[in-house]
Amino acid sequence: MSAARILNQFYIPTRYPVAPIGSTSKGMPSKDIAEEALSIANNILDFFLNRERFVNKKRKVKEEEFER
Repeated sequence: MSAARILNQFYIPTRYPVAPIGSTSKGMPSKDIAEEALSIANNILDFFLNRERFVNKKRKVKEEEFER
């Protein structure tokens, strides 16, 4: 199952309150799926936090070069 499909199981009920709980044909996601979704979400968060640090570091270098 793709990362997007795993995360989507948790997104739909929070975005659409009238959606049935557990957006799979089998109902609620299992504990294993929930742990995998949490791991995927953490990886996405880490990616964007690292990207932000990289961009901020480049911005700081450019500002220092400009001040010279």
